[in-house]
This record gives sequence, structure tokens and C-alpha cells, in this order.
Amino acid sequence: MYGADFEKRVDGIVARYPEPRAALLPVLWEVQRARGFVDLAAEEWVGRRLGVSPAHVHGCVTFYTMFKQRPWGRYHIQVCTTLSCMLRGSDDLVAHLERRLGVKVGQTTSDGRFSPASLAVRRRPTTGAHGSHCASVVEYSRLRLGREEAVRSA
Repeated sequence: MYGADFEKRVDGIVARYPEPRAALLPVLWEVQRARGFVDLAAEEWVGRRLGVSPAHVHGCVTFYTMFKQRPWGRYHIQVCTTLSCMLRGSDDLVAHLERRLGVKVGQTTSDGRFSPASLAVRRRPTTGAHGSHCASVVEYSRLRLGREEAVRSA
């Protein structure tokens, strides 16, 4: 798919598991590392390589927020939008990020730096920190961006 070195890395990953299908998430990570995202063509290739349906691969890619389905900005911002976080102001935080970055959720800034979900502001079901603040994640690191003031200083 992406050359002999890539194929060799995937072979090494698959060899560590008792069944090829068990290597699905690590292989998807390798695809994303090689290309920056996992598109439908990559999903089909992974399915053939591991002996699972493209629909199964697509289900994993769309379930896990860590997989990008198209090119995104360098920094990926995710804001939890569960009821707990909405009560703590997540909608206001998303609106502030959209104004501050000049893009809507799902878009990337013109300089390619930020994509919230891919603004790299992405609404996500949970980040697991509901007890203390509106939870936000920037590039897989949980941040306490519960208020607009915190975003201004971040």
C-alpha cells in the first residue's frame, strides 16, 4: 500500500498476534502514522490484509476518535459534549474556539495548525473528567479548558 518498508512494519505488527484480525487497531495506527489519516481505500486494504470486512474496519475507524478519516490540522482539539459538560459550558467553549480560530467544527484553519474535530475542534462523547471541569483534549492530552479564559491562555 505505502511501499515495502510499510508492508514490513505491518507484517511485524501482525506477527505479534495469534490471529491477524487481532492486530486491527495497531495496523490502523500504522496506516495513520504513514499517511496522516485512514481513508476508505486504507480501510479496504486493512480489511483484506487482516481477513475482516471493510465494514468492520470502518466501524473501528469511526468509533475511535483517535483515527482521522481525512487530513487534519497539526493540533486536534476535542471538546466533550455530554450532558455533564454541557452544563459546565461546553457549547460556549466550542463557540469560543470557533470564533477564536475562525473555523467551524470539522474544519481546519487556513495555516493547517488547528482542526476542531477537524477544527481540530471535535465534539466527542466523553473525555472522562466530568467531575471537575468541561473536559477538552488537545492532541490526546487532557486539558482543563473549562472556560473561555482558560482557552485564551492555552
